[in-house]
Amino acid sequence: MARLQLEGEIESLKEELIFMKKNHGEEVKSLQAQVSDSVLTVEVDAPKSQDLGKIMAEIRAQYDTLAQKNLEDLEKQWGQQV
Repeated sequence: MARLQLEGEIESLKEELIFMKKNHGEEVKSLQAQVSDSVLTVEVDAPKSQDLGKIMAEIRAQYDTLAQKNLEDLEKQWGQQV
């Protein structure tokens, strides 16, 4: 008797699995259709483009000024030590 009951449960579970697979497949198709029908628009509020060459030139000028000042300080210290 237990064997027949277990075989019945197996059949019931197989049928439930088939139903769930079919239902899942239909849901996936439905969701894929919704996604393909939707349109996504992305807008970015980006700042205006900056001239990187100009920025690099400004940085270079600052470093040149700093290097010149350091050189003058070094020469001044060297002159005081000698």
